[in-house]
Amino acid sequence: MRIAAYLRKSVKGDENSISIDAQLEIIKNYFNKEKCKYIVYTDDGFSGGSTNRPAFQKMIDDAHNNKFDAVACYKLDRMARNTLDFLNTFDELQKIGVDLVCVQDNYDPRTPAGKMMMTLLASLAEMERENIKRRAIDGMYSLAKQGRWSGGTPPYGCVASEGIGGKYLEIEKKEEILYIFNQFSIGNSMWKISKEVGITPRNLGTVLRNPIYLISDAISNKYLSTIGYKVIGEPNGNGYMTYKYNKFIKDKMVNLAVITQNKGIINSTLWIKVRERLRALEHVPPRISTKSWLAHKIICKQCNKIMSINYGSIRKDGTRPMYFRCKKNCFSGIRVDEIEDKIFSTLKNGNLEKILNKNDENIEFNIAENIEKQLKKKKKMYDGFLEKSALASTAVAKSMLDKAEQLSLEIEELNVQYTKYQIVLNNKSKKNEMLKNKELAKNEFIKHFNKINLEDKQNLINIIFDKLVWDGDNLLIY
Repeated sequence: MRIAAYLRKSVKGDENSISIDAQLEIIKNYFNKEKCKYIVYTDDGFSGGSTNRPAFQKMIDDAHNNKFDAVACYKLDRMARNTLDFLNTFDELQKIGVDLVCVQDNYDPRTPAGKMMMTLLASLAEMERENIKRRAIDGMYSLAKQGRWSGGTPPYGCVASEGIGGKYLEIEKKEEILYIFNQFSIGNSMWKISKEVGITPRNLGTVLRNPIYLISDAISNKYLSTIGYKVIGEPNGNGYMTYKYNKFIKDKMVNLAVITQNKGIINSTLWIKVRERLRALEHVPPRISTKSWLAHKIICKQCNKIMSINYGSIRKDGTRPMYFRCKKNCFSGIRVDEIEDKIFSTLKNGNLEKILNKNDENIEFNIAENIEKQLKKKKKMYDGFLEKSALASTAVAKSMLDKAEQLSLEIEELNVQYTKYQIVLNNKSKKNEMLKNKELAKNEFIKHFNKINLEDKQNLINIIFDKLVWDGDNLLIY
């Protein structure tokens, strides 16, 4: 057996402390019935208050290089006087398969009592790690509630600056960030924007999702709540800083959005529009860029799923037509070339405002009103389950609480939908501006149709139309 004998004496010449030689003799006597080879590590004159000792550090390095099987010391306090240092050392040695034997304390993991002690020490080490983690999280939470920057790399376009009571973020690249949000909101791809501004698409996605740039107002607070954030602070036009926090280590992590000191620069309408487009893109399969500029734009009214493009049978002339079909085959397929011709003709000859308003007049109001009714009904059911569960037996109460939890998830989803339509209703004044962008996109599409590539056509169609819905007989345009 290869043993690392660790010896330490705090102050040279201290007669009240056992000598280095005596410590080594005690260790060797303990293992006298075994064939052992010793490597001796001696820190003479070093305090146990820190692990920054030359022989100790050399021993840890050698342990990682598999130079011995066990570390032996006279007493636990020879390794470290600080509990955390000792637990960390114990944990490190245990992970690399090196035993720790403390002779005078009768701690030897090869014995039943030693195994029990090892389990206890492992539990203490884990508890101490969790305590450290908890203190770090609590510290960040304390900073979060004050809207202060807790450290790390600042978000894109931001710098950390000293303020009253700590560090706060400031947005420096305001014009660039505004440009990014505006370009994405009108349908430009993340790849195209990232190429223009010189950051990766992944980092661009982080920018577009970060509420640090969002101007706090009542709508912002409501929207952030519906997508899973616990909002701290009153809306004042400043941005939001986000943190993850859990009250207890084993609890579910909570996302915090704290109104901070920096001024926001993206209004809630634009930020939410961008966020909703990001959410939609997460569920959209890749474009079929070689088949149609309407790919992934037509939705089946029956199942509310995107209609994919499929090939039909080969005709006598050798051609093979393509059809839009939903996976459930709710309706018969529609010819891709025919629907493209119809859309192109509609755009070329029709008034865009009339085309778009034909099908969506009062639709947002009706949807919002319907969602509000569902919310009231489900909230009433939720409250009823909670009240009844307090008086019911354990088994019945559990069933009721399970139903209440399911209702809570449904209410949360309805809140997201309701907020989205409320925003549309509250921002009708911006309709003319949106229509202007759609009109520009339409003119670009018609004028340069034969010159632009398929991807650009798809991007322009995404700006012009929110969605195209097939009901089996007609194509509804929104």
